[in-house]
Amino acid sequence: MLLKKSKIFSALAKSAYDIKTNADNALSYSETKLLLSELSSMPFGNCKLLNQFNTLLSLADMALMPMLSSTCTPFKIRNDLPGVIVSFFKIFVVGDDYFRADTVAIGAGDGVFTVDSTYVRAPIWTTASNLGVKRANNYLTFKLDTYKALELGPIIYSLDTVNPIIDGYAYTTLATENKITKNLLRIKNTTGTPVVGNKLCLKDYVTDADATTYNVINVTNVSSTEFILTLSPPLAIGVANNKFIQLGTASTLPLGMQFDQGTAEVFGVVPYQPAITKSYTFTVTATRLSDRGEIANSKRTFSVQVLGEIDSVMTWNTPSNLGSIGANLVSTLAVSASSTVSNSAILYVLESGTLPPGLTLSLDGEIVGKVNQFGGEDAPGILTLDGGGLLLDDGTTTLDKDYAFTIQARDILSYSAISREFTLKWRRS
Repeated sequence: MLLKKSKIFSALAKSAYDIKTNADNALSYSETKLLLSELSSMPFGNCKLLNQFNTLLSLADMALMPMLSSTCTPFKIRNDLPGVIVSFFKIFVVGDDYFRADTVAIGAGDGVFTVDSTYVRAPIWTTASNLGVKRANNYLTFKLDTYKALELGPIIYSLDTVNPIIDGYAYTTLATENKITKNLLRIKNTTGTPVVGNKLCLKDYVTDADATTYNVINVTNVSSTEFILTLSPPLAIGVANNKFIQLGTASTLPLGMQFDQGTAEVFGVVPYQPAITKSYTFTVTATRLSDRGEIANSKRTFSVQVLGEIDSVMTWNTPSNLGSIGANLVSTLAVSASSTVSNSAILYVLESGTLPPGLTLSLDGEIVGKVNQFGGEDAPGILTLDGGGLLLDDGTTTLDKDYAFTIQARDILSYSAISREFTLKWRRS
């Protein structure tokens, strides 16, 4: 039996190769079909032979697909264990890094297994979720981007009403739950615990659902992953069993801003607000369309902080006279200022004047480097007297020079800024 099987394997492999290379001596359709039928009637006995069979079929590629579809789909193979169903798949490359199988999409209520059989690929967001800190009483704009792959289909954008936090599946056997006009919704296999105040919108999950936002006004625990939610208002549409849904918080743009569905740009003038910081979170869905009527979407939740009026008063901590510094010595000098805004980072920049040669001002206020007494072509110095050969008063005469410069201190968000002129003396005996 094994010898016969081996011969059939060899014959089929040769047939697959001959068909692919258009060889003159390739087996005919009927001959290949007969070999497939004969092979399918034999017990495989172990997984190794089954793998060899699957490898053989892949060698045939598209040339043998009509035979496989007519003789082997589904393909029942006898074994010591109960029969095994073998499905044959075609793999299509639809992008640089995507593959698609021709299987039927399967969604399990427990979320364990899902097969994507569509041609269209979900958009990939490239904009980070955290949009940073912005000032109120200003025109603001956020450009939300996805990876541009026009060959995969156009993308449209929509602003959601709910920021998804908890995933779950609708499930019930009762007529009082998950039905139109009822206010009870039972969900299971949740990724978190719903709380009063959560919100739900069925538009993206239930066919023909509108954009109604439902508020969770009560939560009954059935188990650690199953809950009965009391909603307000009552359901405007029924929710079928094993329908995937998401709960969360209200998706809200900063006051005064609008959303452009064509470009995914958020823009507008944020009005004046008092000396407080407000945080906003909102969710945008990017939906890719295909010429086959299929769609695929991807959600991303964005956050932004808007700062209101700030009463920032800055004062200098460092006196204007910085003292003196000797030549060729490493500087340990620094300037500092303080702000009434807590935890505010302060930056220091040189507005005018010059520091002694060799010294520079860092953004943190430190004056770093060492004073060059004698300069060169690339590094200026304080002075040069006859190449150092001149002696004054037997070395008792003192040489010095004063430097005046202005430094500005400002907080990192430019709430306020102050300036001060400082003096620094270089002295050499």
